[in-house]
Amino acid sequence: MGGGRSSNIELLRIVSMSMIVIHHFLLNAITPAAIPNNLFAVLDSFVYAGVNVFFLISGCFLIKLSFRSIVKFAVTIFYFCVINIILSLITGIPVGKSIYLKTLFYPISGGQYWFIQVYFMLMLTAPLINAGIKSFTKEQLRNLLILFSAGILYSCAISSLASYSYLQGLYLYVLGYYLYTYRPFSRVSAGMFLLIFIICCLLSGLGGYMTSDVYFGRYNNVFMIVGAVSLLLCFERFDFHSSIVNAISGAALGCYLLQDGYYGSMYFYMWQSDYVGTHGLGFGTIMMFTVSFLSIWALSFVLTAFKNVFLISLSDGIIRSISRVLSRIGASRYHLSD
Repeated sequence: MGGGRSSNIELLRIVSMSMIVIHHFLLNAITPAAIPNNLFAVLDSFVYAGVNVFFLISGCFLIKLSFRSIVKFAVTIFYFCVINIILSLITGIPVGKSIYLKTLFYPISGGQYWFIQVYFMLMLTAPLINAGIKSFTKEQLRNLLILFSAGILYSCAISSLASYSYLQGLYLYVLGYYLYTYRPFSRVSAGMFLLIFIICCLLSGLGGYMTSDVYFGRYNNVFMIVGAVSLLLCFERFDFHSSIVNAISGAALGCYLLQDGYYGSMYFYMWQSDYVGTHGLGFGTIMMFTVSFLSIWALSFVLTAFKNVFLISLSDGIIRSISRVLSRIGASRYHLSD
């Protein structure tokens, strides 16, 4: 474990994003009239841990904060927000002035991507977090995570807000670092971790099926945390390199921004829901979801490739412009491009 990024974790990034996409399909397109809520809980439990896995992956490699990385991140969010607006206009969806203003002035904090907002806060605080966890010994970090885990599990029992919070992202970030650095379960096989993941999904799904308790629909419930950890450790056992996998993995963020943006919420999900309402849950609906899934990944791949062509030059231009402004007000001692 450790070292450079091999394709096993990049493949996990693809899998976890695919889980998120499928979860959003189920959540937004499958109506109670088409499938009972309890049965929905069972199906959704197998893809619900995708967000948790993403935070764990970030902790494995640690976020390297720089002014350049912030600019690139903001440009990427802005780019896909503009794509959402364009798609909306093409399909005849009205776009209000507030959407244009949010996209132009604060695409990260003003958008509807809660995951992006939490991740951005992790980016900004990463230097402090990284310095802190690196200063701990293995035993100290383990003990901290035991206490942190107790707090996270308790928060799940009393509030739904903690499931979508910076605290949840921070916990999984630190946990991912510990697991990837110290390998506390190195003797456990990939097959065993996959089995644990399946069992956790089943238990969470059956809990939601039998009780309809909202506890089982939160990212910080014990089954989703253990399941996400198990999936990470399962893929960590693999060792391979694939340029194709790495290239597809690079489109994961765009995939999320496409399907859960303004266009997705205002048109795409409703179109899927209408299709399910009209055709039921037969073969046609399965094919509709399959084509939708593949189309989102394909479009994200193309748009990401196009974005990467101009991202570096655009980011450098923004950095130079800000540097010139700061130098004029006596801040030339700051090297923002570092």
